[in-house]
Amino acid sequence: MPSFHTATQLARGLLRATVLATLGMLSVAQAAPVSQFNDLTAAVGAGFGNPSNRYVWSLTRTDSGALLVGTKNVGPARDSAGKLVAGGGELWRRDAGTGPWRKVLKAPKDTSGFRGQAIYQGQLYAATEGDAGLLLYRSANDGLTWSLVNSGPGSDPQNTSIRTFAELNGLLYAGTENASGGQLWQYDGTTWTRVTTVTDTSIAVLSVFQGQLYAGTWNSSSALDLYLLSGSALVNITPTNPLPRGNAGVMRLQEFNGQFYLTTSNYWNGFAILRSATPAVPGAWQLITDDGFGNPENTYGWSTAIHNGVLYLGTYTDDTVRTNDVQGKGSLYYTTTGNPGDWHLQVSDGFGFPYTWGVRNLLSTPEGLLLGTATDFYVSNGEAEPYGIGCRLLLGQ
Repeated sequence: MPSFHTATQLARGLLRATVLATLGMLSVAQAAPVSQFNDLTAAVGAGFGNPSNRYVWSLTRTDSGALLVGTKNVGPARDSAGKLVAGGGELWRRDAGTGPWRKVLKAPKDTSGFRGQAIYQGQLYAATEGDAGLLLYRSANDGLTWSLVNSGPGSDPQNTSIRTFAELNGLLYAGTENASGGQLWQYDGTTWTRVTTVTDTSIAVLSVFQGQLYAGTWNSSSALDLYLLSGSALVNITPTNPLPRGNAGVMRLQEFNGQFYLTTSNYWNGFAILRSATPAVPGAWQLITDDGFGNPENTYGWSTAIHNGVLYLGTYTDDTVRTNDVQGKGSLYYTTTGNPGDWHLQVSDGFGFPYTWGVRNLLSTPEGLLLGTATDFYVSNGEAEPYGIGCRLLLGQ
């Protein structure tokens, strides 16, 4: 018979094992991926009732729980060169809960959409894309009304969009698209200051990792670049891992479990994913995939978010390039570790919606995982463009 001391140790060991097992089950339950996808735009209709609203191009949840969706709005009209004409980006808002959607802002017709949003010092910011220059709007009342900001990135007419925002050390940073070189801007709540300009045509994504600001770029004429902000300079720290040709842009930079993940765009071979715990060291990156997880139609690793301990990746899957198939194939992957071989395809059919070619935005909220879709612009053999399409906002639970 065991002694009282030994019996006590055994009891404590069993209790500890039970607690750990319970915590393990909770951890497993918490790490389970979302499995139901509800269409939050079902009542108002795809594209918020307008098929020309093709993308959920930017997405924010305010401190009150209200949702703000910035759309990309183009077509169906075309110019003399056959290019879809920008129809004026829209901002749609819904109060916390299940209230109706309301259009709170319509940009001029020469702007294609609201590409970037940010919350900074209690105010909301939304920026458009337009060939004549971007417009930056601000709201001080939770997105109900908006005013135009005349300073900052919009003061340079060559800045056609703000693709990304990030906050670090109490400052708001914005990265622009500009044919003469993407610009990095800094805002302290009063004054906008241009920090620096890169040779790449777009600063596509800004992200903070371990207290430092990283900038990923697009460069349509060559390969992507990755930069680290040091003082007022962007230092090039592009990964030295050999990648297939065609990786022209950084799509997302995402921290997950102590690693920094970088996703790319690649029309040739499918997107790539790299990760590193020391991203400032160009040779320290590990390759996760360099071929869109074996599917060359997976052109962009387009959006990422962490929700309940799971990392999600939304794709742009361009099924028109090789198969001339315009049915929606936007995909969703997930991983609980980020390790090679532990990325799982969950959705591969655009969530069952025709012409849905991608998941443009992902956002974790207390209500669930928000997924903003993008739809196809395809026209076949001169026929009329398909009707009944438009972006959607889904809630994954």
